[in-house]
Amino acid sequence: MQSNIPTRLRLTVGAIIPVAVITTIACAIIGMIGFIVVHTVQTHGLMPRPTQLEHYTCDGFDPPIQIAFRHGLEVMQLQTGGLSIQGSLLNGKITWQGLSGTANTARLAVPTEVIYDDARSLRLVASDRSQHVCTLTPLR
Repeated sequence: MQSNIPTRLRLTVGAIIPVAVITTIACAIIGMIGFIVVHTVQTHGLMPRPTQLEHYTCDGFDPPIQIAFRHGLEVMQLQTGGLSIQGSLLNGKITWQGLSGTANTARLAVPTEVIYDDARSLRLVASDRSQHVCTLTPLR
C-alpha cells in the first residue's frame, strides 16, 4: 500500500509531534525548577522552620519546675528559678546534660521518664520514682 504523501513531508509531520511533546515537557520541567528555586529563596531554604518548644508547668516538685517540650522532638529543657538544664528524650527516657552538680545544689528530684504526653499535659516520673502531671502553660 502506497501513501499519497511525499516521503519528505511524511518525515516532517512524523518528527513534528515528538518535537512538540518534548518541548512541552522540557518547558514544564524548567518551569517547575524555576518555581522550586524561587520558593527556596523566598522561604530561606527547603526545610521548614523549627518550631518553638511548648512550656508545661509541673506541680508537685519542690521547687516548682517548668518543662519545655514538643511532642515528636527529642529535646527537653527544665527550668526552675535561675537554673536551666538541657536534656534529650529517647524512648520515653530523659537524659539531662550537666546535671551532676546542679541537681545536688538545687536538691531537685528531676524527671527521668515521660510516661504519657498529649496536646495539653505530660506525665513524668521523677528520680525519686514519684509521678507528676505537667499542664500546658498558655501563651502570655
